[in-house]
Amino acid sequence: LLLLLDRLLENGQDFRLSLVGEQFRQQPPVFATIGQRHRSRLCHYGYVERVTDYHRLLREADVVISTALHDFQGLAMLEAMAAGCLALAPNRLAYPEYVPAGNLYNSLPEDAGAEAQSAAAVLQRLLDGQPAPAVPDAFRLSRLQAQYRQGIESLLR
Repeated sequence: LLLLLDRLLENGQDFRLSLVGEQFRQQPPVFATIGQRHRSRLCHYGYVERVTDYHRLLREADVVISTALHDFQGLAMLEAMAAGCLALAPNRLAYPEYVPAGNLYNSLPEDAGAEAQSAAAVLQRLLDGQPAPAVPDAFRLSRLQAQYRQGIESLLR
């Protein structure tokens, strides 16, 4: 993430950033570096207590970015996409299942610099093209509930 943010600045791309999540006793030092290096661009840093404030941050955001190496489903990504954010994610984990192919950048975890460059290039292309956000309606409970019920009932029989 730090390399991506630095790459965006090198490319002349202005941005504002909300880095949202719980803060644990042990966290990668890179987050402190992001907080210091990009302090003037930070709209929010850290945990959001109230869900209404979290949803407000999502509504105010244009893009949601993941650089995750480990994520079960990417629920935060799905939530941001449902709020209208344009998704930018690596081509790994569960993301290819619901993030449009054109919004995925090359997964190169062994070369963070090259991965950041790929992410910056995809983001710039997305910003230049202004595509409509892909709202993941197919993953809403209202759509999946009947399928889950049918699957569970089938197992119980």
